[in-house]
Amino acid sequence: MFGQVCGKTLGTLFQGEKFFKTMRNIAYASGITAFTMLGFDVASLTAGAFNRDSPLYQFNKYLHKSDVYSGFQFFVTTVAVFTGGFARATKDCIPSESGKKT
Repeated sequence: MFGQVCGKTLGTLFQGEKFFKTMRNIAYASGITAFTMLGFDVASLTAGAFNRDSPLYQFNKYLHKSDVYSGFQFFVTTVAVFTGGFARATKDCIPSESGKKT
């Protein structure tokens, strides 16, 4: 929601196509990364539900002991949420290749 508010506000202030394309690319990349990390967490928790000695579960547990990994995961997810809302709110600001606004 905050990203959408900022997107609508900045969309009226900036008309630079490069800025909006950069934000859309960041939203895409961070969204894919966050979704992949979420999928890994779900897969390891599912494996751990059946077998606590599962290598996948143990590896994920080891990763989450690290403040760096947990901080990175939180940061990427926050960026994905913010830029995703921003990109959605400003989708009318970027004309597509065919000349129509996307």
